[in-house]
Amino acid sequence: MSTTFDDVYLITPKQVLARSDEVDALSRWLGADLPAGYRQFVTRLGRGTYCGRLMVMMPAQIQAECESERAFVREHFDDFWGGDSSLSMQDAAQGVPFAGTVDGDKILYSVVRRQLFVLPRHGDEVLWMPRSLNDPLDWGLPAREDERRYFDSQIDRGIVELFTSGSFSISDLAERILRRWLPAHRIDAAWGTRLFLPDIHGAVQLTQAPGDTRVGVRLEFDNAAGGLVEPFLAELVAQGFRETWRYQGTTDRATDSTTTSTTSVRM
Repeated sequence: MSTTFDDVYLITPKQVLARSDEVDALSRWLGADLPAGYRQFVTRLGRGTYCGRLMVMMPAQIQAECESERAFVREHFDDFWGGDSSLSMQDAAQGVPFAGTVDGDKILYSVVRRQLFVLPRHGDEVLWMPRSLNDPLDWGLPAREDERRYFDSQIDRGIVELFTSGSFSISDLAERILRRWLPAHRIDAAWGTRLFLPDIHGAVQLTQAPGDTRVGVRLEFDNAAGGLVEPFLAELVAQGFRETWRYQGTTDRATDSTTTSTTSVRM
């Protein structure tokens, strides 16, 4: 069963998409069928982060990084995953890199088996993706707090993180944000709350450690929405929050190159 990714919420409408001819060229270079769901993913969602976890590689990136990724596997497979009998080092080293996660997990394609496999950053067992990229997170990851799928291309993305030494309620802060911006979606979990905010093509994440009254705020937004964001940031600062990190990035959609500017404050 395949998917079109039409129900995935796009945090920003700005995208870098693969062209069909680029995907066709990748298939010819590979000499085999592509992983299930790959074409749909890169032509519908493109370059970016899926559900805050997964980054699927674009066709040119796969070809450019294949040999270096294979060299990594040859060097480290026996030390990290060699005890798993489901895949030999020789077979793993013939894998083609197709994706990775923000935690450093490597996802490669076995052309012989026509399956994607995962070399987990924090595990010693090779994992297999039963539905390939038709369900990109179905390979033993912790259960998601919410079934809503979302995607962020991170183009023209600004991020500001704040923290406070005072006592705050996450629910009160969330309600304050909701009075300012209408959310498209909301996730409430043990770690806190995440609100998806189409007015600024971004999201806000509120986090609080168990037993702690302090709150961390991470606000992500399109750079063009900075005029809407700055008054809210000033309001938080006036109430005791301190800005700890700021990021501003832009993506040249013609070349897929990204430039960033960051500032940080040690706590």
